[in-house]
Amino acid sequence: MAFLLTSIFIGWCCYDYGYNSAQSEQIQTYETQLEDLKTQADNALNRERNSYKKQEQIEAKYLEKIKELQHNETTLIDEYRANNLSLRDSLKAKKCPDVSIVADSTVSHHAATTGGLHNLEDNPFSHIKEVD
Repeated sequence: MAFLLTSIFIGWCCYDYGYNSAQSEQIQTYETQLEDLKTQADNALNRERNSYKKQEQIEAKYLEKIKELQHNETTLIDEYRANNLSLRDSLKAKKCPDVSIVADSTVSHHAATTGGLHNLEDNPFSHIKEVD
């Protein structure tokens, strides 16, 4: 009977040792995986923070450009309203060098300009009045 109890006790000790060592090995594996996941999460969080910083920089540059364009637009419109700039003079057609011989040889004075806006004095419809 003592032999039987000793055999059972030794068997139980071997089983308990194997169970505990397997359990501690599994716990160690889980802890290693958990540390890897924490490292990956930290790396992802750092990448996300960096992308937010880049996005903020791009947005700041975008807003600066929009303000600059709005300022340029306002300034240009104000200059046109103050008659500091004239569209008629800037868009007035120039005499083309290739057609200057033909243009000078024509009888009509309108052939001197090859396109663009005409001067108000040269407007052939200046005698027509607008009707509302």
